[in-house]
Amino acid sequence: MGFSQIINQEPAKAQLVADLTAKHFPSYLFVGAAGVGKRTMAVVLAKALCCENSTYDACDECYRCQAIERLSYPDVRIIYPVPPGATENDISLLLKNYAWGKLRPESPSNGSISIDRIRELKYEMGFRPIAGRRRVFIVIDADKMTNEAANSFLKTLEEPQVQTSFILTTERSSALLPTIRSRCQPVRFFGIPKSAISDFLEKKFSASKEIARIAADVAEGSIRRALDYVSNPEQFLSDEVRILFEQKATIATNLSSLSLKLSEIPIRSLVNSFLFVYRQTLLAKLGFETYYSKKCQKLVDPEETISLEQVAAKLESLLSTLSDTELYLNKRLFLHSILVRYLA
Repeated sequence: MGFSQIINQEPAKAQLVADLTAKHFPSYLFVGAAGVGKRTMAVVLAKALCCENSTYDACDECYRCQAIERLSYPDVRIIYPVPPGATENDISLLLKNYAWGKLRPESPSNGSISIDRIRELKYEMGFRPIAGRRRVFIVIDADKMTNEAANSFLKTLEEPQVQTSFILTTERSSALLPTIRSRCQPVRFFGIPKSAISDFLEKKFSASKEIARIAADVAEGSIRRALDYVSNPEQFLSDEVRILFEQKATIATNLSSLSLKLSEIPIRSLVNSFLFVYRQTLLAKLGFETYYSKKCQKLVDPEETISLEQVAAKLESLLSTLSDTELYLNKRLFLHSILVRYLA
């Protein structure tokens, strides 16, 4: 059955099954880190709401359940952030990445949900469901609605239609309008235990025990991060970043040549590797030992003179930098600023 396919998240499952059994259909706000199952749970809930054979779960066998998995069911729509200037064809091509069983793509850092998408949603709500008893709208990364789109969507939530359900997902509920949050029932999603992640990788992706163990260790509760590690371990602690930390005493005299050399590496991968190093260092400072935590702490703070607060500040700054990577036109200047800020 549908909900049983979700890894962990038992409190969320129980909450949703109870609502379905009681025929209570609120607007939902799924809140949790990336890669913990929010999008997958939203699709399962959409199937359960529309299923021909069950009132509290998805049977996975009827036409509606199978069509929703393929994203071809007319009464279930997924709305997601797209980069500026994306054409209708671009948006349609992106949709297939949200199908059942696929790793949900990371939203573009400069992506947004425009007022046009919300207008389309409101137009469709003016009609009865085409094929079933309910219409479901899943809004991925709802915090990326533009101000205009968010205000328009709020009016829709204030006047809900009986046959329409909304499921919003977000990693940052604080970035949503308080009035949108207040009109949705929150459902919390938590990090997935290491044992569950390693079992999943071994069974579903035939990962070796060692790779699965390390991936679960660095995943920080996220299936997406674990799969990222399996597909490309080097991006987590790349040789380039490791060497930079090891030679940081000479960075100041080689900034120009280093930024030129690093310009051959995708900026996002470089920032992600820095981010990983500081995350693992923070874990070490907090007393949590992982496969990489001590290694990364020795890179960042070999003499143990950097405080927990300083590491946390660097990490917070890096998270902001990650969202800016696509905005910089001068790549070398951007790399120069990274070297100065995070190796000093």
